[in-house]
Amino acid sequence: MFRAPLLAILLLAAAVLLAGCNDGKRLQQDVRAALAKNAEITSYRFSGEAEFKLTQSVPDPAGNPLTSRLAAKLSSGKLTWEGAVSTGPYRMELNLRLNPEGETTGYEIPVLVLDKTMYVHIPGLNAPDEYYLIDLEPASGAKGPGGGTQPGLLAEAGPLFSSFLSDFVGALRPGRFSEREGPPGERIIVVTVEPERCGEAAGAWLNAAAAAVNRLELAGHIGPARAEGWRERIAGTDADHYRLEKPLEISLSIDEAGFVRETAFDVAVSSADAAGDGSVWLAKMTGRYDGINEEPPFAMPLPDNVKPFAEILNLLGSAQLEQ
Repeated sequence: MFRAPLLAILLLAAAVLLAGCNDGKRLQQDVRAALAKNAEITSYRFSGEAEFKLTQSVPDPAGNPLTSRLAAKLSSGKLTWEGAVSTGPYRMELNLRLNPEGETTGYEIPVLVLDKTMYVHIPGLNAPDEYYLIDLEPASGAKGPGGGTQPGLLAEAGPLFSSFLSDFVGALRPGRFSEREGPPGERIIVVTVEPERCGEAAGAWLNAAAAAVNRLELAGHIGPARAEGWRERIAGTDADHYRLEKPLEISLSIDEAGFVRETAFDVAVSSADAAGDGSVWLAKMTGRYDGINEEPPFAMPLPDNVKPFAEILNLLGSAQLEQ
């Protein structure tokens, strides 16, 4: 006598479950479509902030003392940034502010990129009006695979990141996607992975990383030998060594034109090797894009007082020899 009501309940539950799966699939497709549309962006303003804490139980005893001290200073704190980009010809202005945890003062790091040349002011290493000059053209003068830092890589950084993120979210189950109310003219789609599903997230991340290496190699930004080395390292990474300390959350705000306007990450990941030594990465980041395909408000002047970046590379090499 209870079979009919029980069957009705089961059918209702199945209908709700299937509806949820269909909604998740649609939201997943919407996210990937928006990330693909961002490839149409040729100029924009950007801003954001990140709180981070990176800990490692066993420091590298063979590490460079200078870089080790720098890494320790940069292991925990807050970053804020703002700037503008135009891709034709390429120009980027960036004002980066670093506030290490436990320090009362922050560090302002202005960066200017003009086509094939980067100018960066590093507090503590440069005089107040002095910048390091970094030539982004390969030493050979040609854009050959593995020839060095490519100017085109900077212009393609946004699309490469969008492709990576699209591959990552595309490998997750549709049930991870939900939607919540956003500001006027924008919708927010949220991707959530619970700690017990860490293996799914780690596997998706590694697959996306391998695909990113393939894209870099295909575009000529890295050579075959380096690409193969990175692929081997990714393939040798055991996803089971990673654990989510809390739910991973990625949210994307999509405007009415279909562009991703804001991306936010909230992640806490720990790892341990066979010896039990481990690391913990905590990060909460939000990045915002405005003025899409509008004329950027560039204001940073071309530095007059510059010196070659090779000086700091020589300093790092000397510190390595003095160990």
